[in-house]
Amino acid sequence: MSEERCFTTADIDEFARASHDLNPLHLDDAYAGRTPFGGRVVHGMLGVLAALQPVLATLPLLLRRVEIRFQRPLRTGVPHRVSVASDGPRHLRLTLHRGAAPYLSVDLQHDVASQPFAPAPARPGEAPRQEAVERTAEELIGYHCHGAWTLDSEALIALAERLALRTEHLPPLQLSALLFVSYLVGMEIPGRQALFRSVRIDFAPVPLPPTHVLTFAAETTAVDADSGRVEASATLSCPTGAFATVLTSAYNRPSPVTPDLDAFVRSLAPSAKLRGRVALVTGASGGLGSLLAAGFAAHGADVVVHGRVRLRAENVASFVRGLGPRALVVDGDLDEDGVWARIARDVRRELGRLDIAVHNAGTPPVPVGLDEITPEELERLLLLPIRTLVRGHQALLPLIARQRGWVVGVSSAATQAPPASWWSYVAVKAAGEALLRALAVDHPELRFLEVRPPRLRTDMTALHRLELGIPPERVARTVVAALNDEQPPKNHIVLDRFFEETA
Repeated sequence: MSEERCFTTADIDEFARASHDLNPLHLDDAYAGRTPFGGRVVHGMLGVLAALQPVLATLPLLLRRVEIRFQRPLRTGVPHRVSVASDGPRHLRLTLHRGAAPYLSVDLQHDVASQPFAPAPARPGEAPRQEAVERTAEELIGYHCHGAWTLDSEALIALAERLALRTEHLPPLQLSALLFVSYLVGMEIPGRQALFRSVRIDFAPVPLPPTHVLTFAAETTAVDADSGRVEASATLSCPTGAFATVLTSAYNRPSPVTPDLDAFVRSLAPSAKLRGRVALVTGASGGLGSLLAAGFAAHGADVVVHGRVRLRAENVASFVRGLGPRALVVDGDLDEDGVWARIARDVRRELGRLDIAVHNAGTPPVPVGLDEITPEELERLLLLPIRTLVRGHQALLPLIARQRGWVVGVSSAATQAPPASWWSYVAVKAAGEALLRALAVDHPELRFLEVRPPRLRTDMTALHRLELGIPPERVARTVVAALNDEQPPKNHIVLDRFFEETA
């Protein structure tokens, strides 16, 4: 048996209401856009409900054990296929996959009920916590929580309609347990920085009253500070006693990174070699881009700070102004029509020149198999970024040509050693490098710097703690020094070695 499911942001919103899992990775576009996932991620347990749908369409199930493995993040707007197989009597394996790649798997041990289960009375949802809490490894050691939890019945009805889910084919308390697990991991243990790995739920063979009201007692059982892996256990109870035990495993992803611009500027050798020049940095509201903006300003350059979120870009611009130079904020999605022309016009009108253009903005590497990609994803992940970069060069090169200035492209060491499933990201970065080399031939009067850093320690790469990458300060320091060189040996330079941190 195989069926297809395509998730929408409305599905995510309804699941969040029903489960009280309000983790920003699922609901906050700005927050999720700065993570390695590049946007809002579908709740893993919402994927489990979708995997259950074809089974519950025909059979009322009384669950005995549920084991779930989450292998890849689920995304909106792309088809995921549900496959159902029997591993023996009363044992089902459900897989949600795209192409040959599994995204999650569910092993069910169950009994078959003779008739649908009595519905639970409708009542408002209840949860102890309304905001996901971020906790360090030290805070998670020995952490425990307890309280009452009730799913939101109104949201559940809307979600069931969206998924065509026959909720009467599961006992209300067992359905509640599935949604509660999402709350536990996304809001409590580990909380805000959670990335779900697996869960096991064992249901006791006890009578289950028709209710969605449960109480829970949960505690952390293991914390690996090196990898960020966090394991927890919970006991779920109803008015007649304990009815389920839960074991969860998740990564506690690294906290969002805010570069210390003050410390970075203090680490630079004093210089005024860029005084009187203007540098534009795309994607300058955080990470490497904000450090480059600060470094150029510390060497005397006026800076054009680009960011999608104007408030974050304004914060970087305020720091630049505090160093003495002027700062101009330009915002917007660079792939939108007219944005590059507006940026060029604003730079010309407000600052009168452009000496350095750093093409730093980009999307995080989204791992996707070649056999999985849809035409829409091909446009978004591959064609749109390349078109955006070409438009940027078209808009800015006439300004830079007047000053015989620098064009900087931020690429990646992944073009030389591609990680598995990063083919779309590598193709975009390789296209950017090829474009820079070709422009260097067409414009011998200009200087082109191709920056090829290894994995950087930024929000967009912080998947778990074993692969944090090198500090972006090291790359920014090397780039700023390279652009201080008045007479480079040639007009196209590849930068793939970076200074060590200074004491």
